[in-house]
Amino acid sequence: MAGIWSVHTATDAEAIIGRLRELAGPTAAPGDDRTIDQREADALVSCVLGTDDSAAPARRAAVQLLIPLDVATGASDLPGELLGYGPIPAALCRDVLTDPSTTVDTIRLAPDGTVIPDADVDDNPAQYRPTAKLRRHVVTQHRTCRFPGCTRRATTAELDHIVAYNGTNTVAENLHPLCSRHHHCKHEGGWQVRRPPDGTTEWISPTGRTYEKPPDNWPDADADDPPPP
Repeated sequence: MAGIWSVHTATDAEAIIGRLRELAGPTAAPGDDRTIDQREADALVSCVLGTDDSAAPARRAAVQLLIPLDVATGASDLPGELLGYGPIPAALCRDVLTDPSTTVDTIRLAPDGTVIPDADVDDNPAQYRPTAKLRRHVVTQHRTCRFPGCTRRATTAELDHIVAYNGTNTVAENLHPLCSRHHHCKHEGGWQVRRPPDGTTEWISPTGRTYEKPPDNWPDADADDPPPP
């Protein structure tokens, strides 16, 4: 066995990692006993060497970038934050925004830091799998796995129905991102989950103890002047 070490810009590195996780899938197919790390390594081989047609065509995975509006317009050189990585220079932020291969989805924030959904975000509540628009809203509103203490990014997580799917409830208020480990914890470990109106996620353990995770609200929200992601 041999290892490969590769250095990239932070945004490219996050996009590459996100793409490999997407190709590897959150769970293995029936009969596939590879770990997630092994599936990601095999996905890298497929992308680079073209050994698997399912890995092509390659496309840029999603990253989340939080920047002040002044940085986007060039009026400020304050750093931005690449979620999952940390601060990055203002110049790199602007490079991302002006890259012709980059698609920028803007978000609107309420004064309390919550994301204002599009009018038609709940566009197919009867469908089990959320639409791309609904998934984008949920992972923007809840930026990390909703298990208390877990910091895994929502962009690499699975979407879970808080109340079990009943044919009508694939809507933003009933969805949250969970990493694979805590998704299994909810469904196989005897934990119960609920979300009160304030957006807190409450987990009740099999022994009856309650643990809370507050909302992942965006900082310094201003409804009239929201920062682009």
